[in-house]
Amino acid sequence: MTDNKIKILSLESSGSTCGVALSENEKVLASYSVFGNNMHDKLLAEFIKRILSDLNLKVSDIDAVAVSAGPGSFTGLRIGVSIAKALCHDGTPRLIAVPTLTALANYAVNNFANEKDETITAVLPSHKNFIYYQHFDSKGKETSEIFFEESEKLLSELKDGQILVSGTELKTENIKQKCFFLIPTPELMTGLAYRYYKESKFEDAEKFLPLYVQDFVPKSNGKN
Repeated sequence: MTDNKIKILSLESSGSTCGVALSENEKVLASYSVFGNNMHDKLLAEFIKRILSDLNLKVSDIDAVAVSAGPGSFTGLRIGVSIAKALCHDGTPRLIAVPTLTALANYAVNNFANEKDETITAVLPSHKNFIYYQHFDSKGKETSEIFFEESEKLLSELKDGQILVSGTELKTENIKQKCFFLIPTPELMTGLAYRYYKESKFEDAEKFLPLYVQDFVPKSNGKN
């Protein structure tokens, strides 16, 4: 394939979205997504088969597989990364990891931010009132680590000139800053995935692990 015809299969499974998109450079050719819990193990692989079939492509025709790397749902991340690693097990296609918060921030840079002094805070839901969030500069470069805190802590820290791009609905009546609600989808990943491809920012499929951020704690079923 030539450099101007880079085909990337993007997998989103970090949260309530179970989705697959096939892009050529930054142009999305096709995508399938459903929104709901506990869908990934049933539908993600099926969507991959369907999208390749619809476009008359084989896995060997794909230059890279981009996977939402987290943070997010432990189960969703594990399923998405496992499928991506299986597709890329021999190094072709190449594996690209797209951090979920970075993808949100990158989308905001290209669509919402219009002032050089504006900074971006990307937010993702976890459980109860807890969220993941990370700060970025006006070009989408990380300026902080990923935080895992109650949402009220973030709201108390906000400053003028910050744009919030959130994968969860926040109490916007308490927010003076610009706030955009944006659910992570595979289409949202494609621009960043293509940039990483051009930068040769690939992962070792055998060694790669999702960005879990916090340790996994199994849910109790109420029995001893």
